[in-house]
Amino acid sequence: MNAHKLVLLTASTITFALVGCDVDVERKAELPTIKVEGGQLPELDVDMADVDLETKTVEVEVPSGIDIDFPEDPGEVGDGAPPAEDD
Repeated sequence: MNAHKLVLLTASTITFALVGCDVDVERKAELPTIKVEGGQLPELDVDMADVDLETKTVEVEVPSGIDIDFPEDPGEVGDGAPPAEDD
């Protein structure tokens, strides 16, 4: 129970601090100018996977006798539901 009260107190304090303050920027921040010299990139030894790619021609039997109903308006998009059956 004490942990619950501590969390509640912390959240209340942070909320009050954020809401109860009015902050105006009087001077903009500026990043420091730095000079970088020397250094060394790491040397890497990478063992890549050996991938062999092949192509082959395959004949696929396409079923016949399938009836497809296309919408009259090519821009028409269905909702993906099957068409309603007629009673």
